[in-house]
Amino acid sequence: YIVGERCDIFDINVAENTDTLMSDYISRYYAETEDMPKYIYCSLPFTDMPLLNDWLDGKIKTAKLEQDKAILKTAKKNCRERILQHAGKAYKAERDLSAFREFTGISSADNMEVYDISHIAGENVVCGMISCVNGKTEKSRYKRFKIEKTYGNDDTAYMKEAVKRRLTRYFDGDKNFAPLPDVIICDGGLGQIHAVSATVSDFNANITVIGLKKDSRHRTKSVVFGDGRELLLEKNHDVFAFCGNLQEEVHRYAIAYHKKLRDEQEKRSELYEIEGVGKTRAKNLFLHFKSFEKIKNA
Repeated sequence: YIVGERCDIFDINVAENTDTLMSDYISRYYAETEDMPKYIYCSLPFTDMPLLNDWLDGKIKTAKLEQDKAILKTAKKNCRERILQHAGKAYKAERDLSAFREFTGISSADNMEVYDISHIAGENVVCGMISCVNGKTEKSRYKRFKIEKTYGNDDTAYMKEAVKRRLTRYFDGDKNFAPLPDVIICDGGLGQIHAVSATVSDFNANITVIGLKKDSRHRTKSVVFGDGRELLLEKNHDVFAFCGNLQEEVHRYAIAYHKKLRDEQEKRSELYEIEGVGKTRAKNLFLHFKSFEKIKNA
């Protein structure tokens, strides 16, 4: 019976690379593990098998007994299932993006960024930015912006500020902000779209700007364009789910950063209650100890 599983999927030319891949994979895998098995079964022998067996004390074998062949048969069955699952996820992203393109008429949407503002009464203003590449969110490209309380409760102005900072970093040569997106999606309507579009024009960037509008129940309702057009998502369930997931993800990301800043502010206020500790000293304490808990312990 199976007591554990690890599945790694490689995109290779099977005819040319199976032998090398088997050798490289086994050598790397068992160089990193401390849990050595009694035997390692392979479906076929490979060129470096004798050399690796010298290192692994003869553990690598091809299945000859029926019970060993049964183990490999189960492994192959599991492998086929994992490949189908992997392909299904990849195809889903392709289908989602294709449906989004067809629904919106935006042909170039391989790289999209979605923005959302989070704050309470203008305090601890942040903007979360998530990235969607080829229909899938790319967490390594997510960005977050802390924005000074300058515009009161004006989310439109804060979003414009965030996009301006993002584009400035790119045009200043910051590789962490490359490449530019094909599409920027605002969490909001025409006000946000026009403000962000104006910023994009200031940089002469070729980026399509659209918005996602919510209904009275805060559910994603429609895709909004700068010319006032509005496409109701209830007409396309696949695009509705795709856009809804993007909007929920960027909202979650922005809220998480806002809560983090708010918690830090509350902890700083506790420091201010200590005699002799003001804003400057509290700031220096955080720079030195890095966390409120470490300051408390000290």
